[in-house]
Amino acid sequence: MEFKDIKNEDMEGRKMERLTKRDEFGNADIIGVDSMDLQQNLGFEEFNKVTDALNKLAEYEELEEQGKLLKLFVELGGMLYVPDRQMGRIEYFTIEKIEVCHDDIYAIAQSGNVFNEGRIGKNTFLTEEEAKGALKKGLQ
Repeated sequence: MEFKDIKNEDMEGRKMERLTKRDEFGNADIIGVDSMDLQQNLGFEEFNKVTDALNKLAEYEELEEQGKLLKLFVELGGMLYVPDRQMGRIEYFTIEKIEVCHDDIYAIAQSGNVFNEGRIGKNTFLTEEEAKGALKKGLQ
């Protein structure tokens, strides 16, 4: 496999719309919502919790804009399930590595099998139940 960096223009279609903006103090505000209205309608503790949550969301949005945030279809150590129609069983794959190659994200199992998001829901599944359902369909 040849590996390369994902370019910002390659990520354009993957970005979400911003929900926050930073105020003059560096705190996050919800776009289109007056923070003074929020402050008057919430208690001090509640307002601080909302501010913390908004700052965290703003940080994620900033990382995404910088091309530093990727959404993975499976977590490291997570499982993928593949129905084996010939054997009539489910194969289990534990994800050991995540790699980026040619603007796609690949999950590599301990067995060496390689999966990308395009296989999910077709011949690879995120839950055992989905894989069992696909196996039943394929055996009928």
